[in-house]
Amino acid sequence: MNKADVKELEPRIHDPSFRMNKSEGAFVRVTPIGKQVIGVPLIDYNPDFKFSLNISVRIEAVESLVHQFLGSPQRRDLFLRRMAGS
Repeated sequence: MNKADVKELEPRIHDPSFRMNKSEGAFVRVTPIGKQVIGVPLIDYNPDFKFSLNISVRIEAVESLVHQFLGSPQRRDLFLRRMAGS
């Protein structure tokens, strides 16, 4: 997402607590129990665009519970790839 995309999308997200996080390429709102993320990946097929809307909620207590069973993030990622069949 480039600066022009962000400038266009920011006014459409009516909650000012969402902030653009460049490293995630998404608008993020941190909450007391985790974070909420709105991502809008854009693909430029000049003159057309393809986009999707991704919304996620991360609850730190749930993440901690998952890590008890799956261990490190690398092990968790391997498990998730196997579950996805890739």
